Amino acid sequence: MMKKICATLLIFSLIWLPSTALAETPKVAEIKQGQKAPYNGILYNYQANAVLLASKEKGQLECSLQLNHSLAKEKAKCDMLTSTVKASLEATEKKYDAILKIKNEEMERLHKLVMDKPNDYSNWWFAGGFLGGVALSMGIFYAAVQTAK
Repeated sequence: MMKKICATLLIFSLIWLPSTALAETPKVAEIKQGQKAPYNGILYNYQANAVLLASKEKGQLECSLQLNHSLAKEKAKCDMLTSTVKASLEATEKKYDAILKIKNEEMERLHKLVMDKPNDYSNWWFAGGFLGGVALSMGIFYAAVQTAK
């Protein structure tokens, strides 16, 4: 029984509702000066005015959508470039920090090396002895050659 009532209501609503959706067609009436409107022009009824407004708004909407799309596109490019520059800056900072750390460690190592043996001149004594020995040997050789003549 309930199915028959639902089917009847459904059929009635399918027939009745589309007939209420029929709209009045837009009408355009031309008026001239001296009639009720004080100017020459075209008089629109409500439906025609709605159609004109919708087409005008549609044009504005399309323009607005294009503008928003272009704005979003440029913002995305700007964000991409900004993030690329930030990433490059971060990489450069990490590289700089690593180089600075290596430099400081080397300076500390050399400082400790110098401070561990501040008055040790054994290397200088060795070099001086070597150079003195070479000079003395050459002097003796020169003297021997001169006396042999």
